[in-house]
Amino acid sequence: MSFAERHFALASVDETGTSYREQLEGLLSRAKTEERRAVLADQLKCPHLPSALAYLWQAFIHLSHRRQVGFGPSPIMWSEVRAYCDLSGLKLRPWEVFTILDLDDIYLIERAKRDQK
Repeated sequence: MSFAERHFALASVDETGTSYREQLEGLLSRAKTEERRAVLADQLKCPHLPSALAYLWQAFIHLSHRRQVGFGPSPIMWSEVRAYCDLSGLKLRPWEVFTILDLDDIYLIERAKRDQK
């Protein structure tokens, strides 16, 4: 889950549409000292997504891109997960479904943090 938390934080955008990752990369390219470059490079680091879980990340991304949005993004619904599995032929065990929903919770928390700024 640390991969998802950091990925969503780096992908969050400000009012100009610039992501936090882009801001850090810009600062890094202009950093004058090695110490400052090291600090910025460290902030850009993202934990590795275990390859064994990549299929769950991909399923989350597919579902997330089709989420309903009203006054903000809605959580991924159980019915959407079931429809995705039925249509894609993916057979998920309960822990896999809960992992996708946990990823969605992390996304929604990071999104709420961005919207509060």
